[in-house]
Amino acid sequence: MVESTTTDEYERSYLPGGTLHITINQWTTYISNKIQDQSNLGRWSGNSYRLSPTKNLHIITAYRPCKNMINETTSMSTYTQQYYKLINMGYSNPDPRKKFIQVLIKQIQILTQSVDDYIIVALDANESMGSDTYGINNLLNECGLINIYQERHGESEEFPTHVNGTKCIDFILGSINIMPFINKVGYIPFHEGIEERNKLDEL
Repeated sequence: MVESTTTDEYERSYLPGGTLHITINQWTTYISNKIQDQSNLGRWSGNSYRLSPTKNLHIITAYRPCKNMINETTSMSTYTQQYYKLINMGYSNPDPRKKFIQVLIKQIQILTQSVDDYIIVALDANESMGSDTYGINNLLNECGLINIYQERHGESEEFPTHVNGTKCIDFILGSINIMPFINKVGYIPFHEGIEERNKLDEL
């Protein structure tokens, strides 16, 4: 397990950000490096896997905070907490969502300097594709990534990935060279997650 969270002390247990990446079974033998958000904002975590002497696979699990106003009623939101942490790091009036994309781009570019490297990004973007000029589209363009689901299944009607929403805001992105190795890609419907499946198996 590779976790990424803040190292700061807070009065409450709710911390800004926080991601967890888990590797199981035979894949654990391929791990070569941990991938963590070095800013201690908990924005992403993952692993690099050595597939051969020249080929590496990098998988990142990432969470981008929702947009919030900065006021007392949002004091416990991830956006607000990251805002003030960035202030303490020396940024003037920072935008945590924009900073997320900027730093993740640099992280991916460092990881994929070789043409033999593959990357997969499991991204909770809190943004529908193309709705933010400095958001997902910027990430795709700067890092040469594609929407793996769309690439496999083609253009289709957008479906919600938030139980209370109407848009797709969660994505599996990847480098173009990963596509020949993708056999299946899809989304589990709401209320059919791992916990619910286990309960059904017990009936």
